[in-house]
Amino acid sequence: MSSHLKGAYILFLRMPERKRVRVGRLGTYSFPKGTYAYVGSAMNGLEPRIRRHFSREKRIHWHIDYLLDAGEAIQAILVPGENRMECMLNRFVDGLPGSKSIVKGFGSSDCNCHSHLHSIPSSSMRFLENLSGSQLWIRGQRPAGIGRVN
Repeated sequence: MSSHLKGAYILFLRMPERKRVRVGRLGTYSFPKGTYAYVGSAMNGLEPRIRRHFSREKRIHWHIDYLLDAGEAIQAILVPGENRMECMLNRFVDGLPGSKSIVKGFGSSDCNCHSHLHSIPSSSMRFLENLSGSQLWIRGQRPAGIGRVN
């Protein structure tokens, strides 16, 4: 995979316990223990963006950075494409059984979506892993041709 491959992604993260997290200007929220799906775009390159999300050493810049500081990125689904599709992918994730949109404006300050962060059951995570045409990036492993994350 080229480091310049563009597209959207679904980043899965786990909160090991309930935590209160300040999310920049959005305020402070209580995040229950569980699995979350964040939908984002990487029009300047999927590989660098996902590598950044899995890194513990980074400058806090985006809403997701605040949450990743409290939780742990566990895997990502890469959806390569030349056009912006994160909002369409976000609507799909939002419509999954048990998916709950969390924190109004999270990751969606440049679109009309309610939020790009969702609390999801593990069954929805397994379903999303099987999306056709996508590539799965698990912590410590990348899709073929990319190399290792850590």
